[in-house]
Amino acid sequence: MWGKKSKEETPLPIKEKIKKYKEQYKRESLYYSIYLLRIILAIFVAISLLQPERVITTVLFLITLGLGFVDYIRYRKKLLKTPVESIFNTFGDKLLIILVSIMFFTQSLIPLWAFLIFIAKDGLSILRDGYLFMTYKSTIFKPSVVTKITLYAQSLFFVVVLFDKPDQVLLWTASILTLINIVYALFSPEVKIVKKATPFHDFAFRKLLKPADLFTLANVLSGIIAVIFAISNNLTIALVFLLVSVVCDVLDGKVARATKTESEFGKELDSLADTVSFGVAPAVIGFTLIQSRLAIIAFSIFLLCGILRLAKFNIMQAQGVYIGMPITWNGIILPLLLFFSFPIIYLPYVFILLAILMVAPVQVKKR
Repeated sequence: MWGKKSKEETPLPIKEKIKKYKEQYKRESLYYSIYLLRIILAIFVAISLLQPERVITTVLFLITLGLGFVDYIRYRKKLLKTPVESIFNTFGDKLLIILVSIMFFTQSLIPLWAFLIFIAKDGLSILRDGYLFMTYKSTIFKPSVVTKITLYAQSLFFVVVLFDKPDQVLLWTASILTLINIVYALFSPEVKIVKKATPFHDFAFRKLLKPADLFTLANVLSGIIAVIFAISNNLTIALVFLLVSVVCDVLDGKVARATKTESEFGKELDSLADTVSFGVAPAVIGFTLIQSRLAIIAFSIFLLCGILRLAKFNIMQAQGVYIGMPITWNGIILPLLLFFSFPIIYLPYVFILLAILMVAPVQVKKR
């Protein structure tokens, strides 16, 4: 009809545009949280190699690789890729290989020549990618088939070392593939320059990070320090830093509300920090105290329930109440019990109880 726009030409209402942008923002914030989780897990894998028991290390190593594989599949299917996302998509794997190589070399599990080859490949790659990204802001990084095969060979070798001892055939295979990868990268850079900036440039960290997020980062840093001291058998200091994480977790919410800077990115980052400080750290502290089979099962159930509780919290819109015990309470309960000389033999039962309370359909009023 004359004077009437067709359905295809009618612009979206403002409310629908805002809703679409928020959904996109929430999705991208979750992706960046997963990238950060992979980096933190890589650091935990390296830290856990300081203690002789390799069960936790092996599990964390496999989880980190699994997250990288799932993340890469999602990344490949995504039509619109961003420069920052393309960097983080591979950085977690590179950091994992570098840190594990350093720890294995210090423990004489791999020779110097293999260590230098592994470090050179990923170290040079990170430096080159960083230079290109600073020079061309719209650089997309895409791993080649050779890089993927090399990562698979290196990972297989590391897993075998964690389970048993270094295998010379796998070591030479991984080293030769790594050398080939270095030569291949010199003649075929794994980059693509995007001529037009994508809409996702709005997701730069300088725009995402808010004042409250600094307390969230302090939370996760305290959790990591607690793990380091726990592994080093400094239990008192580890528990103190666990309590510091609780304080930082309380402050980040208060600062976000006071400054009116609550965001989806902050919410995802807070869940990630809580996973480390009140899920992983208590489990590691418990494992340093008791390593029975029941204890390992209890700590594993505790960590899984903590992750489920945080995932559920992120999608619920409960007003004024928590559904399930807040995971932050673990950072208060565990130090109190251990400071008052709670019998270690009963610790696995406490962890099982805490796991149940975190996922139980009970309402806890917010303070």
